[in-house]
Amino acid sequence: MYIRTKVRKNASGNSYIYAYLARMKHPKKAKPRQKIVEYLGRVYEMERKENKSPKIEGLRLKDMLKAMVITELENHGFVESTKEIFQRGDIEVNLSTLAIKNIKKNKNACLKLNQGILCHKTLKNVMEYKPPKEILPKIARNLAKTVVEAGLPGDAVLHD
Repeated sequence: MYIRTKVRKNASGNSYIYAYLARMKHPKKAKPRQKIVEYLGRVYEMERKENKSPKIEGLRLKDMLKAMVITELENHGFVESTKEIFQRGDIEVNLSTLAIKNIKKNKNACLKLNQGILCHKTLKNVMEYKPPKEILPKIARNLAKTVVEAGLPGDAVLHD
């Protein structure tokens, strides 16, 4: 599955981008077609305001990913309004419930950040990420070797 965006014009002529979760459907005797699985929300393009890097040294993978999300939200002008809730204008990102909403309209929203789209599905994928177990030891050894070979401190990678 993947995220598909569509540009729609309203009656007044304004264009808006909407995101959908889609999959390819391959009928036997017809050409492949896209099947919309779920409406994700209107896409809001967020201008980058800062260029801070996340502080991830010594963190576990789950905390590292959360720090990356928080830093990216802050880089795009979001401010933590209450614990784990970030807001910019009418857009609210709740890291506890993994929801992104336009609070004025009470509708799901998506954020165009860098080259991707952050919506409740992609936020959940990041915050609940678990590497495949069968290849985890190989990835860990390879990552540790790569980090150490590059002269970077390997302590954070070697001790999880």
